[in-house]
Amino acid sequence: MLWHHKACSLLIWLIAPSALLGATFPATSLEHLFLKAEVVVRGTVLDVRSRVLDAKTSTIVQLSVTEQWKGHTLRTIEMTQPGGQTDVITEAIPGVPTFRAGDDVILFLDKDEEDSYVVLSGKQGRLLVRPTKGDVGATVEAADGTSFDLSVLRARLSQLSGAAKSQ
Repeated sequence: MLWHHKACSLLIWLIAPSALLGATFPATSLEHLFLKAEVVVRGTVLDVRSRVLDAKTSTIVQLSVTEQWKGHTLRTIEMTQPGGQTDVITEAIPGVPTFRAGDDVILFLDKDEEDSYVVLSGKQGRLLVRPTKGDVGATVEAADGTSFDLSVLRARLSQLSGAAKSQ
């Protein structure tokens, strides 16, 4: 019964549009994110730094990869996203995910025109992994606050990965 509740929570998160997400990016499904992504990984954020270049603020995020479901094998990833915070300016872009060093995340990534990795579909393409009490398993938290069991998501990503490889 508990498994069905968690599976339903995952399904609702994947289908239901969210006011937090819909303002910038249309709601999307896990399958759509997986198909559109060049790389799908889980990892730990090593470093987050912002810079201003040509009057535009951007943030560079370095990630150590711990699991991967799609794309060529990577150990680390450096991605760039618009906005950020420096000593002089804070530029927040609606719908763009935020990162902190130490975050455990699952990311759906693509490459931009400058060949840099970017998170797909804004906040929807970043899932935060949190350990459960007693350090038994973990939950995954979506941008809209919905959470579900990591093992359910891992199983679905493995299914999608296997289906992609067989095509």
